[in-house]
Amino acid sequence: MDETTTELAKGSPILAGPLCHVLSIQEWSPALPEFIVWLLGTEYAKQHMAAAARGSSISLYSLETIGSLPVPILPLEQQKAIAEASKAGRALRESRIALAEAESETNNSELCRIAGINA
Repeated sequence: MDETTTELAKGSPILAGPLCHVLSIQEWSPALPEFIVWLLGTEYAKQHMAAAARGSSISLYSLETIGSLPVPILPLEQQKAIAEASKAGRALRESRIALAEAESETNNSELCRIAGINA
């Protein structure tokens, strides 16, 4: 990673390589970084990016493709609310997955006990 990449990341942990782009929001931008993170994870953005993706096992996107994504400009408070709701939804999803995995392990342990298998 060169100094420019590190400087652009402003101390944030990033993964960068010769085929990676570091995206940042300019101070004058009417879009919040958290809103852009949410937007890039939507089906809307995925479909836009897929149309121009290259690469067989890992999709690669050019800066032109990323830059051509239409970004709805909403009031900052609405952007914050969307980003916070998205973050809360991801946290809920992760906790539900963890709970389901724990329940599955408990169920398997009980089934092993019933079957007389020492796990």
